[in-house]
Amino acid sequence: MMTRRMWLCSLAGLMACSPAPRQSELSLPAELKGGWKRETHEPLQAEAVPEQVRALGLCCSERATYQGPGRLAVSVYRMTTSAGAFELMQKWRRSEGSTYFAEGVAFVVIEAQEADSAAVRAASQQLQSLVAKPAR
Repeated sequence: MMTRRMWLCSLAGLMACSPAPRQSELSLPAELKGGWKRETHEPLQAEAVPEQVRALGLCCSERATYQGPGRLAVSVYRMTTSAGAFELMQKWRRSEGSTYFAEGVAFVVIEAQEADSAAVRAASQQLQSLVAKPAR
């Protein structure tokens, strides 16, 4: 017969090993500093995520596009560990008009087209502060 203590320890162990929730902790805002308004927002299916990201432990991801002083595409990849996000930060190849950052378990890529650099910088700073907030 299983004692109460053994039962509680087993339950705690199962909960610790359960997969992370599929919902992203970050819901990209409807507006960003610098005059950006969100046009589209959707979760990304695993097939749409670069292999490099999936290989390092993807939990969930989302993408939004913004229109303002140009056009932005923002992709948020929530990793299973902060080490995975950090490794992506080191290995990611920058392309023209893009910026990226890692914060905790999140890796964020911002791709700008015909955009004012100051407005892109303001949007990036806002996103970084949103990602840095602890989950509730």
